[in-house]
Amino acid sequence: TQSGLADFREAAWPSHYELWGSFVDEDCKRHLSATPWACSLANYSWPYVTSKMFFTQSESDEVVLGAHDWVPVPPSSWTAPVTAYVQDWSRNMTSALDAVIARRGDDVGVFAAACFIHTGFT
Repeated sequence: TQSGLADFREAAWPSHYELWGSFVDEDCKRHLSATPWACSLANYSWPYVTSKMFFTQSESDEVVLGAHDWVPVPPSSWTAPVTAYVQDWSRNMTSALDAVIARRGDDVGVFAAACFIHTGFT
């Protein structure tokens, strides 16, 4: 990425983990000992967290898609392939959250806004 934001490519995460002095769940770190940086990401760490959890996540994150994945803003400028990409992103996000609910049941809550936002939850 050339956006000036954190590089979200997989190859960059070991450096982020070290730079940020990341604290991660110890069970996750033990199970993923070859890639402890992965425990910084919820899709890897949640199976090891035993407390109740609540996720707040937009199905299509404006900052991640716009600044990291170069999806143009505003959405009215999207071409058909860009729209398809964002729709796939949304389905993938929903599938990931559904997997947490299926495995954890009542121990997890989710608010997944079907909006193109990042922190604008009001």
